[in-house]
Amino acid sequence: MFIAVLAIFGWGAIEETIRAAVKSETAERLKALEDELRGRALALGGFVMGEISVSDDYLSVTSAERLKNAVNGCTQGYELLKSVEGAGQYMALNNLLTYSCILGEKARRGFLLEGARKLRKAGEEHDVPNLLLTSCRTILTFSLDPQEKDDACRMIPDLQADPRLNPKEKREADYLASICEKRAGGARREQPLRG
Repeated sequence: MFIAVLAIFGWGAIEETIRAAVKSETAERLKALEDELRGRALALGGFVMGEISVSDDYLSVTSAERLKNAVNGCTQGYELLKSVEGAGQYMALNNLLTYSCILGEKARRGFLLEGARKLRKAGEEHDVPNLLLTSCRTILTFSLDPQEKDDACRMIPDLQADPRLNPKEKREADYLASICEKRAGGARREQPLRG
């Protein structure tokens, strides 16, 4: 009888422990899902606002105030998504860096360059050319390191030749190639003549 009573109370304790563990795990998963949904919504809103704030060729701004709001939305989305596993964080970071390059604000140079390096790593690991394009553009726009810019320029010809690029990405690759050509021309003029 004593063993039966002990078993009933023991089972109750085990059952309560299981319930607490399930409740805790469910709460953690719901928090992650909530962060992902909120992050994607903010990043998507930033993307839409960014797209209506720049020219079709991504070279000029049609509304600087809207573009700043787009960068802010993408930043908020990225901050939520970077703690969640998955591709959402790279989508948000890609848009954040793209619109930051167009806006040209250099106040967050270190943060943007860190993001460019993260995008490059993800782009290389997963073979995603648009992440590599954005990484290169960010480095060419914000980096002060000539070697880092040279490394970005060496990637551009392979990206230009990638058949997976859509027309917009192809224009981006051609634009980046023109920046690299100007850099190379300037570097040649700066070298002293020998002879």
